[in-house]
Amino acid sequence: MTLTGTTERKGYSLPGLAWGCVLWALFCVAMVIVRGVRWDEDFEFAQVFLRQVVLPDGHPVLRYVRNAFSLQTYSTAALLWGTNDSLTVCGLRNFLFMAATVLPVFLMGATLGRRVIWGNFAVLFVLFGLHLEFDGSYPQFIWPDQFSNGHIGTGYALLTVFLLLTERRVAGYFLLGMMPCIHIGQWPPVLALGALMLLNDVV
Repeated sequence: MTLTGTTERKGYSLPGLAWGCVLWALFCVAMVIVRGVRWDEDFEFAQVFLRQVVLPDGHPVLRYVRNAFSLQTYSTAALLWGTNDSLTVCGLRNFLFMAATVLPVFLMGATLGRRVIWGNFAVLFVLFGLHLEFDGSYPQFIWPDQFSNGHIGTGYALLTVFLLLTERRVAGYFLLGMMPCIHIGQWPPVLALGALMLLNDVV
C-alpha cells in the first residue's frame, strides 16, 4: 500500500504540508513558553549517566541507564554536559514531546484524509486526549506529563510509517533502522510494515 500522487490533490500539496508543519512547530514552542518548562524523565537519566546523581548499585534506574542503548538518554546527557542547565535540557525535551504529539499526527492525518484540513483535525483529536481511552496496556500521555520517552518513540514510529507510505523510502528505511536506538519497544510492528513494503518493492 502506498499513497503516491496524493500530494498533487487539491488541498494536499507539499507546500501545504510544509506550512502546516511550520505552524504546528510554532504552536509547540508557544505551548512550552506559555505553560512553562516541566521536569522531564530523561533529565533524570542524564543526571545519573553523568554521575550528578549517585544511585546504589542494582538500582533499576542505574541499570537502565547503563545497559539500555538509547539515543534519547545519550543526547540528553550530552546536552546537559554541554550546558549544565536544567531549563535548556527540559525545555528542549518538552518541545520534542509536543512535536512528537502533533507533527507526525498532522502528516498522517493529511496523508490518509488526502487533505491538509484532516491533518489539523487529527491533531486536535490528540490534543484533546480523546485517544487516551484506547491506550491499551501501554500508557499514552499528553505533555506536560514528564514521561516523554515512549511518546517520542510513538511520534518517531508514526513519522517512519508516513515516510514509507508516501514512498520516501530512503528516509523511511533510515529511520526504521535507527528506531531501536530511539525506542525499541515500538520497533517490531514498524519493522514488519517495512519488511512487507520492501518485499512488495522487490517482487
